[in-house]
Amino acid sequence: MKKLSDIQERNQTLMTRTINDTIAENEQFAKEVTEALQRHFNNDFGDLVQEDIEANMRGIETDLEGDRVLSKYSTCEGNIYIITELYQAEGFDIVTNILFCDEY
Repeated sequence: MKKLSDIQERNQTLMTRTINDTIAENEQFAKEVTEALQRHFNNDFGDLVQEDIEANMRGIETDLEGDRVLSKYSTCEGNIYIITELYQAEGFDIVTNILFCDEY
């Protein structure tokens, strides 16, 4: 089975200003975000229904062609999404965004 980590070397990770500021202020949250990112790249998508997990696996199998990979995790500061997708403005690079669910 293919893992998202198989294409991780092509990835750039970004985060919203709110996530960045909260990481700077809260060491526990920083650890939880780091752990969530590791889980995301190891195909542990957190708190998703089976249908979303299956969609993630299809996206990974096609190297994200036309798909994205979404994960949702609970943290001490609230729920976060981690979303990995192709970023076509710079060619076919992969971008992972970390944001609070209410920022989506």
